Amino acid sequence: VRRAGLRTHVFWQRSEARLCEAVAHRDGVIEDQAGHMLLVDFANRKLGGGVLGRGCVQEEILFLIHPELFVTRLLCEALGDDECVVVRGAERFSSYSGYAATTDFAGPFDDTVPLVPLLLEHKTQAVLVVRDTTFIAIDALNFGSGRVAHPLLQYAPRRVMRELNKAYCGFAACYGDTATSSETGGCADATKPLATGNWGCGAFKGNRELKALLQLAAASQCGCPAMHYYAVDDEDGFVERFSSVAARLRREDIRVGQLVGWLLDFWHRSGTDALATVAKARAMGSSPPAEAAEAPPEIKAPSVLDFVERCIEERRSTSSSSISSLSSSSGSSANCLRTSTQN
Repeated sequence: VRRAGLRTHVFWQRSEARLCEAVAHRDGVIEDQAGHMLLVDFANRKLGGGVLGRGCVQEEILFLIHPELFVTRLLCEALGDDECVVVRGAERFSSYSGYAATTDFAGPFDDTVPLVPLLLEHKTQAVLVVRDTTFIAIDALNFGSGRVAHPLLQYAPRRVMRELNKAYCGFAACYGDTATSSETGGCADATKPLATGNWGCGAFKGNRELKALLQLAAASQCGCPAMHYYAVDDEDGFVERFSSVAARLRREDIRVGQLVGWLLDFWHRSGTDALATVAKARAMGSSPPAEAAEAPPEIKAPSVLDFVERCIEERRSTSSSSISSLSSSSGSSANCLRTSTQN
């Protein structure tokens, strides 16, 4: 078990890191990728969440089927905004069915993930042999509870940066980066892809389009080779949309800094800031602004993926205009030169 934190934050909008490959999946779950991918634990600030109570969603299920994860509750009281926990070697003992209220024990599980030697800090020889499994525990902000909490607030630049740095802290602790206070350590394989999904998108009301793109930016900044997003459900067509946008970002050679800039701009350019003002006023029981009188009962932000695609189109249009202007300027200069020569 390793607790890692950020020493300094990345200058995100200046980043020239290339985006890694990313694809979303309709089928499969994160824990089944153990051994050949690094696994993201959608952690509670207090690790394990409600595992000893009535909670039974992603993190609680991970703890129940990998009981060695309970050790983290003794070693980490609560995570700070710039902290993560990385766990190596937890073995899986149980199968399960269902989710949340329908979760049930489905029998013992034969863990076939290979055993590997684990080097502890300041040791030069292996002292433990463990399963080649790595969990990255990162906690998302909660926009689902509290008197004025509202999902629209997650798009505010300050919250976007918090989530981006949190994901980056966790991923860099495994893939390595100079901005973290911890080396990759142990026997974590930085060549493995990342298995993640709807981080903070259940009871915490996170938007998975935003969270997927933030995780993509953070993973790419760390040099992650590929990100696999296990969406669980695809009623809204998210799997195809995200995979398509992620592939287009790579084709257009969009860098991490450009993508992060767009995600920070979403708050104002999409009008989400105005919608959030109405939502907060309603939550506090005060009168909303006059212009919000016609606002629908349920206020939702526009699609982040659609917004990013519009930004790509704007970038292409700007680039084309610049090239046309440059060509026209070059042509004019050539004509002037010919005229001058003739004179």
